[in-house]
Amino acid sequence: GPGALDAAGVPSLCIGADLLLPVQAAGAPERALLVFSDESGLGRIVRGALGAELAAAAMLPVFTAHLASVLKSMALEGRGLAWLPQSLVREELAAGRLLGAGPAHWRIPVEVRLYREPGPLGAHAEAFWQAARALAG
Repeated sequence: GPGALDAAGVPSLCIGADLLLPVQAAGAPERALLVFSDESGLGRIVRGALGAELAAAAMLPVFTAHLASVLKSMALEGRGLAWLPQSLVREELAAGRLLGAGPAHWRIPVEVRLYREPGPLGAHAEAFWQAARALAG
């Protein structure tokens, strides 16, 4: 959903979309969670959508990282369940190295947004913004 930048009226463009998928390797321990650190935007999204439900289900964070790539490595090693962008795990899911887990509502749609200063930008930044706006349609 909208965040603080949107609420403040900061101009933004949606430049892509992804899906956060709960994934694990076969035989991963039950209820072991591989989670994003508190500073991570993806972590805030998962906690906002499912935090209360996961706590009620006695899911236990066993490993915390800031980077999706680190959580992906841990999931591939069978250490637990991680929410990862579909774009990052497509090959592993297709090959069966990672498996989808949980009910359908555990799949969380996300937008990839680009934000800019409301005021004038330098020439290069302004050109970048205009190019991104054209691509975003």
